[in-house]
Amino acid sequence: MDMDYGVMIGLIGAVCMAGMLGLSYVGAFLLGQTRGRREAERELAAQRAALEAIGDGQADRLRATEDAVHRVARAVERLTEAQRILLLEQSRQASPPSDPRAGSPRLLGRNTPA
Repeated sequence: MDMDYGVMIGLIGAVCMAGMLGLSYVGAFLLGQTRGRREAERELAAQRAALEAIGDGQADRLRATEDAVHRVARAVERLTEAQRILLLEQSRQASPPSDPRAGSPRLLGRNTPA
């Protein structure tokens, strides 16, 4: 089996060129993927920085809102307490004598409801 060196050199050249082409595609893919990842990280960092810049102003707004809610809650609590005291006073003024049986002859001597 006698091989021609020209065919063997051509075959080796074709295989090397195919390998080089394949490796160049792989390299381009990896470089593109790395660059894309890097750009995505930069965009994410820029978004985070923007949110932090906005977040400082929003943190002040959030604190102010929380303070306002606490003030409203305290005011509602005071109003509720005042209403409870007012209703208690109204019920004391409108209440019958302390012993309900003393003034009612109908209830004397009966334990069953009428």
